Amino acid sequence: ITFLGIQMSGAIPVVLNPPEADGTTGEYLRAQVRILEDTKARLIIASEYSATTRLFRRHVSHQTFVSTPRDLLKGARPPARTMAVSPIAAILVSAGMEGHARPIPLSHGDILANLRALGEPLGVEPQDSVVSWAPLSSALGLINGWFFSLFYALPLTILDTARILQQPDLWLWTVAQTNATISLAPDSGYDNCSRKAPAGALEGLDLTRWRVAICAGEFVRAGTLRRFAERFSPFGFSRYSFVPAYALTEAAGILLLSPPGRIWLSDQVIPP
Repeated sequence: ITFLGIQMSGAIPVVLNPPEADGTTGEYLRAQVRILEDTKARLIIASEYSATTRLFRRHVSHQTFVSTPRDLLKGARPPARTMAVSPIAAILVSAGMEGHARPIPLSHGDILANLRALGEPLGVEPQDSVVSWAPLSSALGLINGWFFSLFYALPLTILDTARILQQPDLWLWTVAQTNATISLAPDSGYDNCSRKAPAGALEGLDLTRWRVAICAGEFVRAGTLRRFAERFSPFGFSRYSFVPAYALTEAAGILLLSPPGRIWLSDQVIPP
């Protein structure tokens, strides 16, 4: 709601990565402050006031107004500014190949083109539904999860990323109980689920309706897909459901994919 409200106001949402669960590190703060400086963000909206938001305000050189959705609903207002409608839909943060966080502006056209291009190879149908736990600060979670579901009018269940990393069987049960046909995660998410999902928590699990399992956002490893398929095929998961994909924030999400229903192939390139 906050994201859409920012867009409707004429401003551009800058989606920051959430702080680490085990505490805010100096490197995290420096990276996010650089993003705020580069984008000249004037308003910071956080779920709650915290040490992190206070540090943001202290270290950002330009004037910023810090608030929460609750306070904005109660009437808190940032300084008035004249804003024109922008072709930029959002600014996401990408580490890129260099490993340095940098802001990536994405236009409405960029995002719509990506969403339209996904529909045909995935064979999207009105009865499809989606489960996602990819962070909404990522292109995978925001564009290929949330926006994808909005664009195709599909029911969407969003799960907490940190909780799924600790309790990966909850992801599988949510897919089963919501009759989801599409779900997505990075390679490390499938690997974590294969290793950590306790056998005793899977009794009665039925994954037969899961027809599109997108793996993107990180390097896709054949061993990860193979182990996941072997572990969960007794519960109805089909290896034909896997959709290995290459995603880039700069490309507004998924750029290349292997359509569902095909057996993926892996090869190794050995330099001369």
